[in-house]
Amino acid sequence: MSFYPEEIIDEVIEENDIVSVIGSYVSLKKAGSSYVGLCPFHNEKTPSFIVTPSKRMFYCFGCHVGGSVITFIQKYEEKSFPEAVEMLGKRAGIKLPERNFTKEEQKALGERSKLLEIYKAAAMYYYKKLRSPEGTKGMDYLKRRGLNEETMRKFGLGYAGNSGKGLYEALKASGYDDEILKKSGLITYKEKGTYDKFWNRVMFPIMDVNNRVIAFGGRVLDDTLPKYLNSPETKIFIKSKTLYGLNVARHSKQNYLLICEGYMDVIALHNAGFTNAVAALGTAFGERNAAAIKKETDNVILTFDSDLAGQDAALRAIPILKKQGFKIKVLDMTPYKDPDEFIKNLGKEAYQKRIDDACDSFIFRVKMQRKGHKFDTPTDQVDFYNEITTMLLEFRDELERNVYIEAVCDEFNIDKELLYKKVKERAKTYKPEDYSEENEEILNESAIITKQQYNRSVRPDGEGGIKKTQRMFFTWISDQPEYYDVVKKYISPKDFSEKLYETVANILFKQIEEKHLNTSKILTMFTDEEDAGEVAQLFNTPFDNSLKTPTGKELEKAVNEVVKKIKMYKIENLINNTNDAKELQELLNQEIEIKKMQIHL
Repeated sequence: MSFYPEEIIDEVIEENDIVSVIGSYVSLKKAGSSYVGLCPFHNEKTPSFIVTPSKRMFYCFGCHVGGSVITFIQKYEEKSFPEAVEMLGKRAGIKLPERNFTKEEQKALGERSKLLEIYKAAAMYYYKKLRSPEGTKGMDYLKRRGLNEETMRKFGLGYAGNSGKGLYEALKASGYDDEILKKSGLITYKEKGTYDKFWNRVMFPIMDVNNRVIAFGGRVLDDTLPKYLNSPETKIFIKSKTLYGLNVARHSKQNYLLICEGYMDVIALHNAGFTNAVAALGTAFGERNAAAIKKETDNVILTFDSDLAGQDAALRAIPILKKQGFKIKVLDMTPYKDPDEFIKNLGKEAYQKRIDDACDSFIFRVKMQRKGHKFDTPTDQVDFYNEITTMLLEFRDELERNVYIEAVCDEFNIDKELLYKKVKERAKTYKPEDYSEENEEILNESAIITKQQYNRSVRPDGEGGIKKTQRMFFTWISDQPEYYDVVKKYISPKDFSEKLYETVANILFKQIEEKHLNTSKILTMFTDEEDAGEVAQLFNTPFDNSLKTPTGKELEKAVNEVVKKIKMYKIENLINNTNDAKELQELLNQEIEIKKMQIHL
């Protein structure tokens, strides 16, 4: 694959501070010389994701994903290596040279470009159809919903005609072949014929943050099911990371976003002047939705439907948002179901008042808990107070917990002194849901991971832990290259059992010898995701039993054990695979010398 010149890659990495870039996606906290947070690539409750500025790399001790700032953008944004370089180059204001694309790259990029073209053409087709005589039904429906022309234009609303083939014929006439149209998901191919996916529906273009149409939602005008229909996921559309209306809401002057349930909620709010509303696509608000919002703000107000389903959706969304460091409030729309209905009946001023009075997310959760108790027996009351006590212990910080104890007591008329006492007593034996003795947090100069995760990252593998041992060596020598001149007499790249490890050793040792150590640069040489993750692990596996590099005699002992084990493994393999008596004797002599070897640092 053809990439940009090495000096350009170096400049892109240098000019894009990895903490700043990753911090726009993940909530990071300083931990010694590094930063930690919850991994965006797998579900976890305790932080195991580390960003190390000195190495210009990130690594997750839980799922073993790691790499440079380019790798992160590749994985998070689901971009190719060149696309990630271009995105970061643009971010840093670096003028990138023209480059030659391989046939594979041309095909992949060509397909993405064609899909974007097709969706743009489809959006124009639907837009014009709404404003034609055939779109009268759709226009009447939108006007009945109170939408003005400016709002309809801002969201590019349209109408899918009744023929069932209009879009297909228009796209074919524009020169698009059936292969790419099938991949677009806008056309259905069956034995009986070819049909538009959407027909007789009001159309909602779904746009990315760059205002490019990447998908559609369509709503029927009668009782036909499904009421709402979305276009399928493609190379340009991933539902779980897309928020409807974010392309508009991100330009709002407000410092918070309103999160609601559907297209019409978003549009109704924007129509009423609340231009900071967005909605997740589908039934659930997920972690990738939260990560997309995190780029824009740390403050959100949930304005889900006021029915039981909406309340459950809010309760599911709160921990997801909380985990990523959001400040969350919940808006009460009773006695109306959704923002559109509320504003039509009470007006936008009343809705603004509800925003101003929005409930703290913790108090909202307690209110929902209170609804589950009738309070007609003492047992029921005691159960409720026990539940509140457990919830309050979620706050690890005592000051923050005390603030919420006061708020809960005021809201629910509970004796403060008794609740303080109950919480204090319960705290002595309380263990969070994710607690285990092996899952206590270890915080040191460079990382915060759980013992359980640490043990998983250094567990013995099928080769008696030799790969782990070799990774420990790479981590140590890259952290303390000043010892290289000592250990190079005892170990060479050919001593490593894995071809990948030998390749990395050659590059790393050369960098150290030339006084240009740059582990991030090594990472960019491995564009395969699996290889990149394993190489990142090479530089993030500390010595056994301690996450802190030992010093003095302890360090010397650890280095001797690691180097001897690496060399012995290589010799034993050679011994097991030779039939030559002379060679065998020579190898046995080398084995004796290794056992006697003593490295003095």
